Formats: sequence, structure tokens, C-alpha cells
Amino acid sequence: MFLQQLEISGFRNLKHQRLQLNCHFNAFCGLNGSGKTSILEAIHVLGAGRSFRTTCLQHVIQLDQPRYALGGQIAQNIQNSNSITNIGTEKTLSGNKIFKIAGKNSTAAEVARLLPLQTITADSHKLIDAGPEYRRKFIDWAMFHMEHEFWATWQAFNQGLIQRNAVLKQSGGRRGVAEMLAAWQAVFVAAAVKIDLARKAVVCELQPIVQDIISAWLPGRQVELCYKQGWELGEEFASALTASLDVDLLVGFTSKGPHRADMELLIDGVQAKVFLSRGQQKLLVCALLLARTTILAVKQQKHSVFLVDDLHAELDAESSRMLLQGLVALKSQIFVTNIDQQSLLQGMLGLVPSVAVFKVAKGEIAEV
Repeated sequence: MFLQQLEISGFRNLKHQRLQLNCHFNAFCGLNGSGKTSILEAIHVLGAGRSFRTTCLQHVIQLDQPRYALGGQIAQNIQNSNSITNIGTEKTLSGNKIFKIAGKNSTAAEVARLLPLQTITADSHKLIDAGPEYRRKFIDWAMFHMEHEFWATWQAFNQGLIQRNAVLKQSGGRRGVAEMLAAWQAVFVAAAVKIDLARKAVVCELQPIVQDIISAWLPGRQVELCYKQGWELGEEFASALTASLDVDLLVGFTSKGPHRADMELLIDGVQAKVFLSRGQQKLLVCALLLARTTILAVKQQKHSVFLVDDLHAELDAESSRMLLQGLVALKSQIFVTNIDQQSLLQGMLGLVPSVAVFKVAKGEIAEV
């Protein structure tokens, strides 16, 4: 899958324009503040329904505009670019947000299934050194795109978690609470177990692929992905909930479950966030993303779209080239921003089959 056309209106500092995109590689070059990152952000909002820069999408609407509107054309594969699906999204200052596929109202989740997006930004290191929620989302992205039923399972678990926490907060004591929770706990537990098993399977599949990549990028280093399920190993989740009920009543929330899971990243037996430099952390994140892309391509024959903001940030020329080689080998469509057009193109020599280069200045985008 690749994005063949992008239309932008009322978004950040970008002028209203329609871009014809390259199925292999698209480079956006220009000075800081010109709008390069905003183009990647627009693609991310279009395909994922959210921004990688802000949690409030009203902030991306231009000051003199009542809304932003984004549209795109997705081709199923490079060999048959005539098989086109139109997607679109818009959001108004009042907060109304819509998504469309082929002109019909849809959801962010359904649009996201059509365009698997992966981002490499200045914040990518958070996958390693920030809280567990970043690593849970990393794993869940893979399951969302590989298991069609996962989204419904995750929603069932999340709704059950909200209900359980509400009961725990409103309860004045243990008496009667167990009966209230038992009414729907079976569904909650079943969803939790499904999520846990799927996550474990994904982490097991990631491990050898990440190791292969890191062996080439950081020779001699051993990577270990340790999945922690969120309750005691070997204990059934239903039993864990029963055992923790008194604690949960005291704190007012569910203290055990998939929502407390984590994936610990170790290099040579030491936590990656302690062992690796910032540049090496970025390489590890890229290796994890490439591994996730590999699994998706093998299992679903779906190719990801990569958004790489400031390719050379924290990476030397050789590391940047290794990353590009990995992306090209996976037949990913790549969008890259960089200040220096010449150095970017030199780094791509002999790597990409074709490339479109765009000059960005004051929100205007022109193909070179």
C-alpha cells in the first residue's frame, strides 16, 4: 500500500495544495520552520486520526480557517496503481471530526487499517526511556494490523476496565462489590487473556528479527525483549483479580492486568535506556520498527508507510544509510524531511529505485 496523492487545506502553516507522490521515496527539504514536519504530520493525521506532535488537533487548524481538511489516494500496490481508494478527514474549530473512505463516513480505525503508518521522530527514543504505555502501544499497533478482531477485543477490555474502576471508586467497602464485579467479569477476563496471549506472540516474533538487524547495525550486541504481562507470572488473571481486590478497593483502581504490561528492552543484559547512547537508542527504535514492519509484510502482505522526520538527527551518515537500506528492502514507501537537499540525495545514491524531491518554503511545497 502507498499514498499516491495528498491534498492539504487549512493545516498548520501549509498552503492549500495537492501533491502527487512517489511510490518509493519522497524527500521534503527546506529551512527550519518552513513546514517540512507539518507535511509528515498531515499524513499522520490523515492515516491515523491523530498527530505525533500534539494531543489537541484544534491546534493544527490555521488561525484564519474554520477547519482543516486532508485527503489522499491510496494505491493497493505498486504494480496496480489503478486500484485506488480515496480517504479523507477534517476537523472544525467546534470539535467535529469526520473520516471518509470512498466518499462514505467511516472511522479512524478503518482508515488506519488501509494505511499502516510508522514514524521516526525526535521523540522516538521515548519507546525506550519513557513509560510502559509507549511500549504497549508499539505492540498493540502490530496486533491491530494483523488481527482484525483485536480492536474489538481491546475495546471490550478497556470498557470493562473503566466499569471496574468506577465500581472500585464508588464502593465504600468490600461487601457487595465482588457480586457487582462478577456480573461482567467473565467478559473482562476473557478479553484480557486474549490481549495478553497476542502480545506475547508478537514479542516472540519480534525478538529474532530485531537481533538480526542489531547484529548488522551494532555488531556484537545482544538484544532481549522481555514481556511483562501485568500480573504475577504463572497466575491466572481471574485469580489475580480476586487476590488484589482488597488493594484495588483501597487505591480505587485495577492494579493488575494488561493495562499494566510492559516490554523491557535489554542490551547485553542491561536496560537499553542505561546502556545505549541517544543515537544508539534511535537505531534500536528503528530496528524495532523494521521488525514490526517485517512481521506485517509476511503475515498480511501489507507494506508500511514510513514518516522519518529529520533523517540525520542523532544518526551519522553510515547509520542513516543503513536505515534507508532497511526501509527500501521492506518495500516501504518513505517520506523524509531534511534541511540539506544535497547531503540527503547523496546518501540515497544507489539505494532507492525512484525519488521525488520537494522544496518547502513558507508553507509552499514545490517539486524539484
